[in-house]
Amino acid sequence: MTVFVIVYVLINYFQVFAKFLSFPYWPAVITSREGAGVNVRFSDGSTSGSGGAIAVEKLLSFTKENAVMILKTNKFKKGRNSRSEFNKACSLLGSLL
Repeated sequence: MTVFVIVYVLINYFQVFAKFLSFPYWPAVITSREGAGVNVRFSDGSTSGSGGAIAVEKLLSFTKENAVMILKTNKFKKGRNSRSEFNKACSLLGSLL
């Protein structure tokens, strides 16, 4: 029983940076496994959706080094996908940049 609980916690509450469609990597929490990928919940409450599993190759560990690397890219736009929104999303998941 203990092993199941530990695996469940690791799969269902693991924080990552996930790349979904054409959006930049964004802070997310893994919610479930689906086939060869995972479903995630982003900090704004949106999800990758049923059937929208994200491949493991499109996940980065939730570290400050990866956050800095992501911030150096030019994938950010104004508004909802801005650098300041990225920083807010990171702080919601517990990382202060």
